[in-house]
Amino acid sequence: MTSELDVFISFASAEEASARAIKTALEKAGYTTFATLDLEQTDNYSLLIDEMLREARVVLVLWTKAALPKNTKWVWNEATKAEKIRAKQGAPVYVGVLFDGLDSDILPTEVHTYDHLNVATRLPTGAETDKIVQSIANILGTKPKREAERAGQASADLALEAARFAMATEINTAAAYSAFLKLVPDSPLTASAEKLRDDRAEFEAEAHEREASQNQRIWRAAVDQVQDLKATL
Repeated sequence: MTSELDVFISFASAEEASARAIKTALEKAGYTTFATLDLEQTDNYSLLIDEMLREARVVLVLWTKAALPKNTKWVWNEATKAEKIRAKQGAPVYVGVLFDGLDSDILPTEVHTYDHLNVATRLPTGAETDKIVQSIANILGTKPKREAERAGQASADLALEAARFAMATEINTAAAYSAFLKLVPDSPLTASAEKLRDDRAEFEAEAHEREASQNQRIWRAAVDQVQDLKATL
C-alpha cells in the first residue's frame, strides 16, 4: 500500500466546506485522510468507498440534516458499512460528529448509542476543529510534528489513486485496469483493480469469441447464398 490511511471522512456533499476544514486540520496534525472531495461518482463508486473503509483506522462521520437518508444515502450507508467491517477486522473505529443540534437517537442503530461530539456551527470553529482532532488523537495517538508534511502529501497521493481508479472504472476495460495497476502497483485499491481487470478480461474474451462465432455464421450464410445463386444459373 502506498500509504496507511488514518481517517476516512464521511460527509454529505452539502457539507463540503466543513469536510475540507476538518480534513486540513487532521493533516496538519499528521494524520492521513481520505474524503470524496472533488471525486466524480462512477458505476463502481461504491467499490472504491468499500476499499477505503477497509483500509481506514478511523471513520469520522459528519452528521448533519443533509446527511440523513431523506437527502442522501451515502453517509448512512458508509457509517453502517464501517461498523460491519469493524466487526470483522477490528477497524475502523467510529467517531461521530453531530451538527445542526441533531440527536444521536435518529442515527443508525449500529452507532446511535456511541458518544458523539457536538458542533454548534456548520463550519467548525478553531476550538471545535481542535476537539475533533483531539478525539482522533485519543484513538490513534498524537503524531510527531514532522508527520504533518508527510500526512498532507500522503493524503494527496491517496486522493490521486482514488481519482485514477474512478477513471479506470469509468472506462471499464481490462486495459484501463491494467494501466491503473501499472501506475499504482501498491495501493489500497490494488486488489479490487486486479479483480475488475480479470473479470473484465474474461468478459471481453467471451464477447470476442461470440463476435467471431457470429461473423463466421454470417460468412457461411453468405457463402451458401452464393452457392445457391450459382446453382440457379
